[in-house]
Amino acid sequence: MSAPVQTLRMVIQAWHYDHVGHLNAGLYMQWLGDAAFSLLAEHGLDGESARRLGVNMAAVRTEIDFRRELKAGDTVAMETELVELAPKRATFRHRLTRLGDGAVAMEAMLMTVCLDLVTRRAVPIPAAVSESLAALLARPSDGNMTQFQT
Repeated sequence: MSAPVQTLRMVIQAWHYDHVGHLNAGLYMQWLGDAAFSLLAEHGLDGESARRLGVNMAAVRTEIDFRRELKAGDTVAMETELVELAPKRATFRHRLTRLGDGAVAMEAMLMTVCLDLVTRRAVPIPAAVSESLAALLARPSDGNMTQFQT
């Protein structure tokens, strides 16, 4: 498990809300993907590299725990950790925190596989990306973020 890295920072907007009056759950999914892609870009798999290599990471499993409600105007930050790296798979743990009071608003696990963009099949993560991600696992974690429930 790697140490958390800040992968997103944003202000919650009024248009983020659904007809029930709280943040649309689909936005959380978008933010999880954005956070994972942000971390991957730092380790050699940005958009240009993905197109050149013909691969990218695709979500295959997501588990989200909503902890606190967020309001328009709240500033939040997403921290991301790499918790597992396998030849064709990477699993990320995310935590969204409200910066004003430090309240954890959401915790999630996102399992991804390396997808061949032509065949749409799982393939090994490119060696340079895998090696860079593996170096993250050497950094200690605080161990306080959620894990997939079995």
